[in-house]
Amino acid sequence: MTTSNWAASLDDEGEWEPFGPPGESVGQVRWLLKPEGEHSFHAGVWKVRPDELPERAQVISKQRESIYVLEGEVHIDIQDGPSLQLTAGDMATFAAGATAFWTVVRPYREFFVYS
Repeated sequence: MTTSNWAASLDDEGEWEPFGPPGESVGQVRWLLKPEGEHSFHAGVWKVRPDELPERAQVISKQRESIYVLEGEVHIDIQDGPSLQLTAGDMATFAAGATAFWTVVRPYREFFVYS
């Protein structure tokens, strides 16, 4: 729930919604701060199962993305960069324009911030 002075996300299964454009959504999101424009600051929790994200799915960051892994496991191959195997407690950040290839190994949940 968000107002002009505060925001909260309660542990309520009904608050999850598809993550991504209609017909292209992958997993589900609970917003802490919804985007207000194409390059606005926004944050939330994303969850996805291995069967929802094709193996080595290409992701191009439209803006800086920082993540903190809450549970599960993901393998990320960054183009012209390292390969990351992230599990609960790991953090990473990706520059705007970065290209990476994601493989969800185990049901995955992360807190993310786009800035």
